[in-house]
Amino acid sequence: MPAIEPDGCTEKEEDLIDGVVQTFTDWLEISGDVEARSRAAVRDAQRGITELLNDLKAKNLAVHSGTIDDHPIGDSASPIVVSMAIFKIVRVTSEQPSPSGS
Repeated sequence: MPAIEPDGCTEKEEDLIDGVVQTFTDWLEISGDVEARSRAAVRDAQRGITELLNDLKAKNLAVHSGTIDDHPIGDSASPIVVSMAIFKIVRVTSEQPSPSGS
């Protein structure tokens, strides 16, 4: 899962970003199993992810995510085609437009 981060991050910001991406990656890998077994575990995951998003917000960082379907990985002779999540971490500044465009 590729992750893009803003330039000029401090070590603490880089560690936070690495932790966020790793947590999202881990949950994507096991979410089906967790959801099938325990609603309490799903709520714990939601709380943990919300806490990570709040930690990013406290550092004026935000995460954008998306997916790429049918992405080839491996050697070009016999690639495996997968769906891949992509995360982009951005620094939030007052000059950025609001989601509503105003």
